[in-house]
Amino acid sequence: MGYYPSWSDLIGELCEACGLLNEAVDARGTQDHEVLTRLADAAHECNRETYYRKLDEIFGRRVTGTRAAYSLLARLPFASYVTVNFDPLLGYEGTKPEHKIQGIRTLPHLPVHELASRCIFYLHGYIRDDRSSADHPLVLRHSEFQSAYDVSKSMLYGFLQQLLISYPVLFIGVGLEEPQLRRVFEICREIRRSIEEEYGAPRRSAISCVLWRFLPTGVRLTKPLCAMRLPRPPRKKDCWRKST
Repeated sequence: MGYYPSWSDLIGELCEACGLLNEAVDARGTQDHEVLTRLADAAHECNRETYYRKLDEIFGRRVTGTRAAYSLLARLPFASYVTVNFDPLLGYEGTKPEHKIQGIRTLPHLPVHELASRCIFYLHGYIRDDRSSADHPLVLRHSEFQSAYDVSKSMLYGFLQQLLISYPVLFIGVGLEEPQLRRVFEICREIRRSIEEEYGAPRRSAISCVLWRFLPTGVRLTKPLCAMRLPRPPRKKDCWRKST
C-alpha cells in the first residue's frame, strides 16, 4: 500500500532532495499554505529533474492495496468522489468492478456533467505509475495554485462552483487552509444565499458527492466529519417567487 507523507513533510522531502536543507526544516515546521507553496517553487527551480523524480518515488509506485476506509467509502452510493490528493489509492479502488466507478477524471479535464455519473475527480492532479509526474498537470507549487484557480484560464474554478452549489457534499479530511479553496467556498455561499432569497430554501436531498483528503497513516481527524447541504440550482417547476 505504501506511505504517503503529509503536505508539509512532502515539501520537506522535495526541498531536501533538491539540496535545500534549511528550507526542508522550514517546511516540516509549518502548515502555512503560502510558505509551503513558495518552498515547493524554490525546490522546483533549484533542480527540476530531481523534484519530479522525487514525486515519482513517493506517488508513482505501483499500488497493490488500499486501506479499508477506501473500500468502505467506495461501496457507498455517492454520485461521485472528488479529491485534492495526488496519490493513486482512490483511483486504484475505483478500478474494482464491484464499485461500478465509471472513470477517473483529472485536471485539466473536469467535465461537470459527469458529477452525476459516479466518477472520481482528482482536482489537483493524479500521479500514476505509468508516466512521469513531469507530464502530469499538478497543483502543488505557488505558481501552480495561481494558474489552477485563475477564473479566466482554468476549468477548476468553475468546476468547484458547480460542485458546491449544485450538489450536497460530504467533506472528509478537507479544511479550507488553501486561500483559493476558501475563496471559492465563500463565493458559493453567497450564491446560495442569493438563491434562497429569490426562490426560498431548497428541498432537502441526500448527500451525493464526497470531497476527500485522506490523512496520512498515523494521523487522526481532530474534527468530526460534517455534511454540507448546498442547494441544487432550482428547477422551474420547483421554484416560486416571493410576492412583492
